Amino acid sequence: MTDIITVRGIIGTDIKAGTTKGGTACADFRLASKERRFDRETQEWVDGQTNWYTVQCYRKLAENIGSSLRKGQHVIVTGKLRLRQWTSDDGRQGTACEIDAESLGHDLFWGTANFVRSIPPRQEPQTQQLSASPLPDAEQRSPAGVNAGTGEVYDWGTDTSAEAVPEFNDDNSILIDERDENGLRMAG
Repeated sequence: MTDIITVRGIIGTDIKAGTTKGGTACADFRLASKERRFDRETQEWVDGQTNWYTVQCYRKLAENIGSSLRKGQHVIVTGKLRLRQWTSDDGRQGTACEIDAESLGHDLFWGTANFVRSIPPRQEPQTQQLSASPLPDAEQRSPAGVNAGTGEVYDWGTDTSAEAVPEFNDDNSILIDERDENGLRMAG
């Protein structure tokens, strides 16, 4: 049985990052979670017992925490709880509490954060140079395919609708527009 838990706490150790033998990104750190409650008799906040968890992250989550989290920061972790019994060489026994993190982020009760989405590297679209002569600069292009500077006509075919006008890359090559059978652009 796998229990999904959410824990608020403070990162208690430096984040250790690496890769598995199979090349998967991984990272782990220790998380301290302490109960804090208000004692009505003394009218003071009182700290309870500290629970320690080893938080393990894999794949994209492991890649992102290296540039996002630091020791001492307040975080919220959601993941699968694993309790593992252990025995040391000298005979001591204990239980290790581990969280296989699925989600992880700053606890905004304690401060602010600025989210920046990590985007995988984009593949460059195919390009094709139509002629040996350079195509006009962006300010010289017109939808009709006429170079405004020289008056030279570029033949884009017989269709003169807005969809038939090609798009240009920064190097003045034409961006090949690949569409599926429904006319939707294919991911590039």
